[in-house]
Amino acid sequence: MGVDEEFQKIIAGLFNSGDGRKQDGQKPLDHLDQSASRSAVDDLFDSGYLSGEALLAAREYLHQPLAWWRWTSRMLLLAGSALILAGIVFFFAFNWNRLGNYPRFAMIEAGLAACIIAALLSDMEELPGKLFITAASVLTGVLLLVFGQTYNTGVDSASLYILWASFIFAWVAIAEFDILWVGWLALVNVAAGLYWNQTYTPDEPGFARLMIALALIDGFMLVLREYGSISIGLEWLQAIWVRRLLVIAIFTSLTIPTMMLILEERLAGTLYYFIAAALLAGSWVGGYRYLRHTVRDLGSLTVVALSACMVAISFAGRFFEAIDADYAVVFLIFGFLVAAVFGAAVAWLRRINMSMAGEDNA
Repeated sequence: MGVDEEFQKIIAGLFNSGDGRKQDGQKPLDHLDQSASRSAVDDLFDSGYLSGEALLAAREYLHQPLAWWRWTSRMLLLAGSALILAGIVFFFAFNWNRLGNYPRFAMIEAGLAACIIAALLSDMEELPGKLFITAASVLTGVLLLVFGQTYNTGVDSASLYILWASFIFAWVAIAEFDILWVGWLALVNVAAGLYWNQTYTPDEPGFARLMIALALIDGFMLVLREYGSISIGLEWLQAIWVRRLLVIAIFTSLTIPTMMLILEERLAGTLYYFIAAALLAGSWVGGYRYLRHTVRDLGSLTVVALSACMVAISFAGRFFEAIDADYAVVFLIFGFLVAAVFGAAVAWLRRINMSMAGEDNA
């Protein structure tokens, strides 16, 4: 629907008269044939067909803020909030020995209370309210850290992140803010990594188990994101960068142990590396089917292609490592092979992009 058609539709529903009949003092209605403009709205108002409230609504529709200005103001607000929170963290880190117990907790708790009160007084549907909740979530972690350092509670790093993620879970659910949700997921990933390293021996099989666990956690969150954004229609989860970030995390966690299995012969008998490789192969197939035919996300498909390229190059590296030849020749051939692999991936992605464009035009 064009701007003029949408404008006429809005104007038609903003008349003082609900039945569309001409009232006393109104001039003949011939303004809907005009294009969408401020003069047309003023003519309708002067003719008695629009109330003052309808006039303001029509002007606001015609003069919406520019997209680049909305994006700039949003990015500046996000960057400013991030810098303020980082400054608070570094302030305590730099002045730790100069601050007593009372000033430490007083400043953090005052900031935390101020953020909570500001969030309650703000509209949680708007960005400022969501940022206040995000700031309160960050300050909760700062408070836990300061408490543990001040009283030497002996809480390990993994428990700290687990407590942090647990305490702010309700705020994450209430805020419905994709950045805060991704930040909370990062806390869960860090907590899982630290817990695994502290609980199990940090040997090579343990690393594979950790990577599999992280891939499963991020995969579950990706399923929740897709279900919430597509099936339920949650707008705050529909940002495409959230899906792509989760896809990057999943394929990174599975590609690294698969490459290690290929390149290091001593890992050939380790079960968990084979499990990671099997999960990666399944993710390639499932990821392609879903990302190509269901959501049609070329950016996420690029991550899948990059993962496949890294595995293919690992196989080539293992092959050339076993060849007893001049290193200069090996490096030259390997360089051409790398260019060929990535060139084939780019050609494949271009063909998919053209196919998607053809489907859209059809």
